[in-house]
Order: sequence, then structure tokens, then C-alpha cells
Amino acid sequence: MKDNKLGIMPISKLIWNMSLPIIVSMLVQALYNIVDSVFVSQVSEQALTAVTLAFPAQNLMIGLATGTAVGVNALLGRALGAGDGKRADQVAINGIFLAVVGFVLSAVLALCFGGTFFRTQTDIDYIVDNGITYLRICCCASLGLFCEIMFERLLQGTGRSILSMYTQGLGAIVNIVLDPIFIFVFKMGVVGAAVATVIGQFCGCGLALYMNLRKNHDLHLRFRGFRPDWKIVGNIYAIGLPSVVMVAIGSVMTFCMNKILITYHSAKETAATAFGIYFKLNSFVFMPVFGLNNGVVPIVAYNYGAQNRRRMMETIKRSAIYASCIMVLGMAIFWAIPGTLVSIFNATETMKQVAVPALRIISLSFCTAGACIALGSSFQALGKSVYSMITSIIRQLVFLVPIAYVLARYGQSIGNDDLVWWCYPIAEIARGLKAVNEKTLLHTDAVQAVGHMHIDVQEMGIDMLSLAGHKFRGPRGTGVLYVKNGIQLEPLVYGGGQERGLVSGTENTAGFIGLAAAMQDACEHLDEKMGYVKKLTDKLVKGIMENIPYSHYTGDPVNRLPGTASFVFEAIEGEGLILRLDNAGVCGSTGSACSTGSLDPSHVLMAIGLPHEIAHGSLRLTLGEQNTEEDVDYVIETVTDVVKTLRSMSPVWENGKPNLSAAADLTAHH
Repeated sequence: MKDNKLGIMPISKLIWNMSLPIIVSMLVQALYNIVDSVFVSQVSEQALTAVTLAFPAQNLMIGLATGTAVGVNALLGRALGAGDGKRADQVAINGIFLAVVGFVLSAVLALCFGGTFFRTQTDIDYIVDNGITYLRICCCASLGLFCEIMFERLLQGTGRSILSMYTQGLGAIVNIVLDPIFIFVFKMGVVGAAVATVIGQFCGCGLALYMNLRKNHDLHLRFRGFRPDWKIVGNIYAIGLPSVVMVAIGSVMTFCMNKILITYHSAKETAATAFGIYFKLNSFVFMPVFGLNNGVVPIVAYNYGAQNRRRMMETIKRSAIYASCIMVLGMAIFWAIPGTLVSIFNATETMKQVAVPALRIISLSFCTAGACIALGSSFQALGKSVYSMITSIIRQLVFLVPIAYVLARYGQSIGNDDLVWWCYPIAEIARGLKAVNEKTLLHTDAVQAVGHMHIDVQEMGIDMLSLAGHKFRGPRGTGVLYVKNGIQLEPLVYGGGQERGLVSGTENTAGFIGLAAAMQDACEHLDEKMGYVKKLTDKLVKGIMENIPYSHYTGDPVNRLPGTASFVFEAIEGEGLILRLDNAGVCGSTGSACSTGSLDPSHVLMAIGLPHEIAHGSLRLTLGEQNTEEDVDYVIETVTDVVKTLRSMSPVWENGKPNLSAAADLTAHH
């Protein structure tokens, strides 16, 4: 035990010695997953869609298996590092027991809820029927999968990664060979793909069991008289459960993305299939990183148990660097040859039009993903998997899904379906900041929000927050910067000692008192007041959208400030609109919110993909509790008349509709 390579081999050499066999085996797995989908795509696009929509549920099953194995792997590494062979044996046998329990649970869930799962995503009978059958076969025969993953992790946890490569390779080869036979020769279609998959898993499982019984001398698997040790089971899931939760979150995210794409993307099921193709292809990038980190976990866990901090930290640092390099290379490939990659799946031209920009945009998120995965695996090895879980929840449920929903809805309104894919880079940057540095501070510009909606800085994880008094009828020139306790700020101007050394000069005491009084007034009966304002705003939005053709609402219909409404009108100029509305007694703004005097279109509207010629016709209106329904009626009537008048004079308004080509020419000439 003292001569175990996990404690003595040079770190760089050890990382690749442990990881390379796993990387190779995972690349083989990625290959057979792609080959599986390639064969299915030859049947039909709907057949591929059926397999794609099954992925979230199938991935949940795999996540349960791998999460349990992560807990076993970490405990096994600690026991071996501490020289406790007896405990290592107990951990291993309890892990095998949990693998069997996981199989039973997956089979029951697939039989009971498989039909409901598919019918909530699509109503196309062929996709539903084939998807249900595929999922039930994979889950009800998943004993091979659960046990194969567990037996492989036992090999990896004892430093025998090369043997686990053989077992995974065997399963993959069997699957690849049987796929075309069952799908085309026996004409089993999607069912054939499922049968080939489970047979491959059982073959890999059999070889992995043999390797543990005959080649793994650090473990002694004795099943006679076995009874579960619930303390060990608890310790396994104390480490592994966050991994299960993270995969479950990923499955929920994928399910939600499929729903969003089918509902709001113009390509419907084709868009969901394109998203599935991305997942198949990205496995060639992510699997090497996962393989790298699967090799790192036992190294970190062993040296943690041996109390060798230097080797532990060096392993974490080097793995993060290696993972980042792999991800950057993957991004370069996705940008260079996306069309070639998609063509592998017998893609139609419609499919290519959806999938090519998706691959390029989503791959931008790879830049930070590698380091985040590396750090997450290190947390797992140290028994602090909850940190990885938190960053995963933040990325996928707090950021990715809501952003995808907003971008998809807005993309639908302006005819730009590609906007939805930007949810990945945005969410990954947020996750990356928190994962790389837990001290990263979050500043929130709440100038528009305070006094109009509930804000809890603790609940929202806000470190600093800015607000302005005039936004809720406080004195002009007053504001507040909230700073969380413990954060140290440097003053911009030195001299004087006001505001704890942050401000120099005489304090505006009267202004501060006025601001506090205004805030108190604004926050009293807030729900009642904002409910009334939202009712007025909903009426305003509905009236303008119904009365003015070729208009677009540029805010989310639900997740917005209660009193704010923003529009763009095709074939008009924003400055002309504002001048005429001002003459009619209606106050509004165009361009950017903080530079209404500028003739340039809103940089925000331009950034989210609006053409220059459309963004120029923006209008922002804000309502308060002082406004009435009569005010709203007047605004609707006035805006409608002004837009109609301006369009009658516009050189790009022809035969009752905008000529965007002419508008673009005018913009370019200008």
C-alpha cells in the first residue's frame, strides 16, 4: 500500500497515466454514441428525434449510476490512502449493492412514467411510440450499465485505469457491430439501437467483473453473508448525491430546452434534434475532460487521505490547465467545420441551417467549462461536492434555462431563432466566475428596480447594489451603494473622512433624509401598487400591439418591471416619434435609456440582434401608480396616430408594409 503510485509518481506523469486509458475508453464511448445516432438518422429524422428526446431521461439513469460511483471512488481512495484495506472492501461491496438498487429504480420509473415523459414534449405519434419503446428497453435492461460503471470505478479507484479502458472498449465495439445488424438487417429500427446498446453494456459489465475478481488485488469482493452498511451508504451519497443532483439538473435543463425549442423555434422538432446532435458531438470534447477528471479524483482522494497537501494542490492546478486546453481545441473545431460535423447525421438543409450556428455559438461556452469541470471533480474528491452542485444549479437553472426562454421568445418575435443559443455562453461565464473564484463579487444595477419590485440582497446573493432616488420620486442627485459586510472598497477621491473614508466633501444630509422617506413611501403596499401598474402596462402593450402592425414588444411579457413597456416600430425613426409624442403631451424615450438625447439606436437592441433599420424605431414608456386607464387609452390612441403619420411620410413604407431592403440601403448610405 505504501508503494501505491498515487502517492509517489510525478504528478504530470501520474495524471496522464491514470487519465489516458479513461480518456481513450470515453472517446470510444462517444464514438459509439455518435455511431448509434448516425445509424438511427439513416432510418429517418423522426427516428433520430425520438432518440434525442429520450436523452434527458436516459442521462438521468446514467447520472444515478455515475454519481453513486463517484462517492464510492472517493471513499475508496481515502481508505487506500489511509492504509485501511478492510474499509476499502466494505465500500466496494456496498457500492455494488447500490448499483443493483439503482437499476431497479430506473426500470420502475421508465415503466410508470415513460409515456408521460414523451407526451409532454411532442404529439407526433411516431416519435412518441418509438421514444417510449427505446427508453423502456434501455432502462429495464440497465443492470449491465449500472454494474459496468461501478466495476470500472473500482478499477480506477485502485489505480488500474488501463483495465477499465478494456471493459469500456469492449462494450463500445459490441454496440457498434450490432447496431447496423439489428437496425437494418433485422429491420428493428430504433428498437434495434436500444437492444444493441444494452447488449454492449452487459458485455462490458462481464469483463469488468472478471477484472475485479482476478486482477484487482487491492480489493476482495465477498458477497456471501452481505448486509448493507447504512453508514457507508450514507457516506457514499454524502459525496455522490451532489453529482446525481447535477446530472438530474442537466436532464431537467435538456428537457426544458427541448420544450423551449419545440414551442418557440420556427423549426420545432428539427431544432430539438439539432440540439441533440450538438450533445452527441460535444461528447468528443467533454468526454476527454471527464476522463481526465475521473483519473484525477482518486489521485486527490488518495493524497487527501495520506495528508499530502502539496501533491493534492499540484494535481488540481495541472488538471485545470489540461482541461482548459482540451476545451479550447474543441471550440476551434466546432467553429472551423460545423457543417461537416452535422453532415455526419444525414442532415437536411433545414437541419444544417439550425445546427451550424448552434454549434458555433454554444461552443463559445467551452472556454471556461474545462476549468469548472476540473475544480468540480476536485471538490468531489475532497467530499465537498455540494460546491460543484451549487455552481451547476446556478449555471443551468438560474441562468441557462430562463435566459434560453427569454431569448427564444424574443427571437421568435423578431424572426431570429439563433438568439436562443447564446444562453450557453452567458450561463457558462456566470458559472465560471463563481467556480474559479468564490470571492467574485456580484454588483447589481437596481436603479430601475428599487421601489418597483421586491429585492432581497441576501436571497439573491447580491454583494453590492446601486439605486437612485429620482426613480421612486426621491430627490434628484441622491443614491445609495449597498455594500455587503466584509467587502473593502478603495475611494476614488482621497481627502476628508465622510462615509467611512469613501466620500470626500460635505454630505447631502437633507437629500439622504428625502431619499429614505421616498423609499419608505415607495415600498409601502408595494404588491398592491405594482399589481395596479402591471394591469395598466398589460393594457398598454395589448393596445399598441393590436393597433399597430409591424410592431414588436422588446421585453419579456412576464419577467419585467411592472410599469415598463418597450417597443420597436418598423419603417419609422425614433427621434421623429419622440418629438411628435412630446407635442401631444406623451413623455417617452428612444435610443438607449441613459442617453435619450442621442440619435443612435439603442446599443442594447443592436446587441441582441435587431437590425439597425428596425432598432431606430424604438419607444420606451413607463407607467406609475399615478396613471389611470384614461391615460393609457390616450397613449394608445396617440402612439397609433403618430406611427401612422410617420409611416405615411417614410420612404421605406410601401403598400402598407415596410421595405426593409430599402431601409438597409438608406442606413448604409447614411
